[in-house]
Amino acid sequence: MKIQPALNALKLDSIHSIAGHATIEGARTRLQGAVLGDASPGTLFDIWGQSKSTPTSLEFISADTVSYSTGQINLLGIYEIAKRTMRMYMPPGQQGGPDLIESMAQSRLGMSIPDILDCLPVNSLLAK
Repeated sequence: MKIQPALNALKLDSIHSIAGHATIEGARTRLQGAVLGDASPGTLFDIWGQSKSTPTSLEFISADTVSYSTGQINLLGIYEIAKRTMRMYMPPGQQGGPDLIESMAQSRLGMSIPDILDCLPVNSLLAK
């Protein structure tokens, strides 16, 4: 199996820079990372949803919270990336394979896959 079509479908060329930092201070370990690049629609950055200035989960954090982490992923963006990657491996003339899977899911579940993914809660909150 050739990997180049999958890499092209993931549009890895949209990533311009990856940086990270780890700090280990006794019992405290901090990890930070950043990925910079072209965040236009259709790129690998579709994995993350549109950012918000203040996380909505912040109001649930008490004053004695020791650790707080929040994140958000875009399931619909991941689904679109997977469909695009799947199409790269389909023979010419059969590029509608992912659409066939989506229509089968719609007839079985009564909802399209994008509608199902839109209903799922994907915000995570970790607090101690």
